[in-house]
Amino acid sequence: DSKDVPSAGAPDNIPGENTPVVQTHPYRKRRKLTLFLLCISCFCGGNIYSLMAPFMPLEAKRKGLSSIQIGIVFGIFQLGLFISSPLIGNYLSRLGAKFVVVLGLCAGGLPAVLFGLIIYLPSGAPFFAAALILRAADALGGAGVFTACYAIAAVVYPERMSLAFGLIQTSMSFGLMVSPAIGGLLYQIGGFSLPFFVVGGFTILYAVVFQVMLPPIEDVEYERKASVFSLLRSGLVWVTIVCIFNSAIGSMFMAPALSLHLEQFKLPSSIVGLLFVITPTFYGLSAPLWGLICDKT
Repeated sequence: DSKDVPSAGAPDNIPGENTPVVQTHPYRKRRKLTLFLLCISCFCGGNIYSLMAPFMPLEAKRKGLSSIQIGIVFGIFQLGLFISSPLIGNYLSRLGAKFVVVLGLCAGGLPAVLFGLIIYLPSGAPFFAAALILRAADALGGAGVFTACYAIAAVVYPERMSLAFGLIQTSMSFGLMVSPAIGGLLYQIGGFSLPFFVVGGFTILYAVVFQVMLPPIEDVEYERKASVFSLLRSGLVWVTIVCIFNSAIGSMFMAPALSLHLEQFKLPSSIVGLLFVITPTFYGLSAPLWGLICDKT
C-alpha cells in the first residue's frame, strides 16, 4: 500500500510513536539509489579538483608562471570552496538541494572543458588570469555539489548520518585518487586539453543523469531564526574549522610542487599521476570507518 511507504526524506521512526515504521523494500531501494547518486556526484567534484596535478605545473612553467602563481592557481579552488560553501548553505533550503547539485555539476564541468582551451592563450598574465577565473568557477560548482549532497544525505539517512557522510567522503577521495592517474594518462595520450575535455564532459553528462534518476527528495523547509554565519560565534565551530584547516594543509600542500620536483627523474606523466593516489587512497578507505565509529560512540 502506498500509504505505508514513507517519503524519501522521512526518518525511519516517527517522533512520538512507540512503534517503529517498517521500511518497505521500494523505500530501501530509493535510499540506496539516492546515496549512490550522491557519491558519484562527489566523485565528479574530486575528479575535477585533482585532474591537473601531474601536468599543470609543467605546462604553467612553460607559460611563464612562477611557482607562487602555480600555487595560487591550485589554491584558488579551496579558497572558492571556503567562501562560497557557507553562502550556498545559507540559501540551500530556498533553492532546493537537487537543483543545487545539478547546477553545481554543470558549473564545475563547463569551466573544466574551457580550461582545456587556455593552453592556446598567450603566456604570462592572460594564461594566469584565465586559469584563476576558471578554477574559481570550478570551486563554486564544487561547493554547490558538496554542500547539497551532505544536506540530502542528512535527510535521507538521519539515523546513520555519519556513515553516510563517510561514504560520500570516500567517493570524493576516490575522485581525488584516480583523477591524477587518469589525467596523467590522458595528457600523455592527447596533450593538455584532452583530460579536461573528457572529465568536464563526463561531469556535464552526469548532471543530466542525476536530474533524471534521483528519487524525489523532501527538502528540509524550516524558518531559520539566524544566519548560518551566526555559527561562527560558537567556539566548537572554530575548533572544528582549525582541525579541518590543518588536515587540508597536511594533505594538499605539495600538490603544486611535487610534479616539478619529480621532473628530474624523467618519469612519464602517467607514473607521476600515480604518486598523487597515495594520500586520497588512505583517506577514502578510512572515512567510512570513522563515520561508523561516530555513529556508535
